[in-house]
Amino acid sequence: MGRLRLSIQKVPRPIARANLSVACAGVGWPRLSQQVIAVAGGRCAICGRRGRNVRIHCHEKWQYLDNLGVARLVGLQALCTLCHGTVHSPDVQTVRPGKRFRGPAFWLKRCCRINGCTPAEWERHEEEARQLWEYRSALAWRVDLGPWAPMLPAKRRKARWLLPKGRRVEWWPPLMDRPMPALSAAGVVAVKRLLADTGPHLDETMAALARLAGIDRDEAVDIWR
Repeated sequence: MGRLRLSIQKVPRPIARANLSVACAGVGWPRLSQQVIAVAGGRCAICGRRGRNVRIHCHEKWQYLDNLGVARLVGLQALCTLCHGTVHSPDVQTVRPGKRFRGPAFWLKRCCRINGCTPAEWERHEEEARQLWEYRSALAWRVDLGPWAPMLPAKRRKARWLLPKGRRVEWWPPLMDRPMPALSAAGVVAVKRLLADTGPHLDETMAALARLAGIDRDEAVDIWR
């Protein structure tokens, strides 16, 4: 089985809500997420669904550096609710008000159709994803918001930020110890466009960020890497 178009990428338990949408809720995320969806034409990047009755979310794509204990935000992607629920966990969406029940058979059939795989191959992927999630959930993590770090409200740039339920998140690099070049609203949009879907390589992104922020490339790398 090759690389899956729709795969499970469940966030490790210690940083389950340590993301851009939570950190910037009400102070930048609503506008940014709407822009990502608009650039995608209101179409899901995985299954291609769109239309009046299709709800689209802005999904954060994370890279997990297990050996460093760093979770890095590397992209934003427009996904429909069905694909978004599967990416985070196939059992997330079960019953919704006013909607019919979607049981395991529905998810299995849908995932196999999108990926062109057999039920046995998908079930093997589910088990591998579960084992990887359990392994990563036992690790200590620091969170790197990458190019989106300037969006973080000043009051949340301290070394540790308290999440609901008393969990603390450590940002990486430590945001209080580094200068934060301000990006304009247009700059944030440009960064998002650079990283939409697969996006460019990180080096290319850093060069673009340097131009947007009016700093040299080495300084941009030092701040966001």
